[in-house]
Amino acid sequence: MSTNLYLIRHARTTWNAERRIQGRTDTPLDNMGRMQAEALREFLASKKIHAFYSSPLKRALDTARIVAEPHCKGCVTIHTDKRLAERDLGEIEGKTWSQIRYKHADWAARAEAEGWQKHTPPGGEPQQQLRDRMVTAMDKIVEKHPNQCVAVVSHSGALNAYLAHLTGAPVEGRAYFRFRNTAFLQVKLEGDRVYVFNIGKADHLVSCELDG
Repeated sequence: MSTNLYLIRHARTTWNAERRIQGRTDTPLDNMGRMQAEALREFLASKKIHAFYSSPLKRALDTARIVAEPHCKGCVTIHTDKRLAERDLGEIEGKTWSQIRYKHADWAARAEAEGWQKHTPPGGEPQQQLRDRMVTAMDKIVEKHPNQCVAVVSHSGALNAYLAHLTGAPVEGRAYFRFRNTAFLQVKLEGDRVYVFNIGKADHLVSCELDG
């Protein structure tokens, strides 16, 4: 048995455009974000996707709803799971890096030198906790969908944590993979074997000049 996954980062928000840290802050998609999600919808419309799962945060759930429209004529149920939400980044949420360097200078210096996976933001969620909940959520999804294809819409940090788990990367290592808004990767899980490909694929953005 095998399960195929599309792991998708949500579309753009105003905070993405302003380069503000979002974390658990529930920011909605902006106009560009909706255009990105619509472009991904068209790109994946012909794919056979049996189920959709999403973080409950608006930016992920609205992306999932748009992308799922061609499947079952828009009637596909979007399953939400709070474990798929982004890492809680505590006191740095809503700030730009210049503001973070000013207000949390000591933490910012450590994080920039060694990675914020290793140094938990003030009031934030440890990286191990993020990774554990993502793995638990994804294991349950895979268990429920043998021999099917599933789309999961989540967040950059959360997807990086799960991908690091799949590839055997250390928990507190730096983010290894870059996901632009609505970029995705594909994973095939077949018994103990893991196949990862198309990491950060975003052809739909290139063709529509919507990279944001």
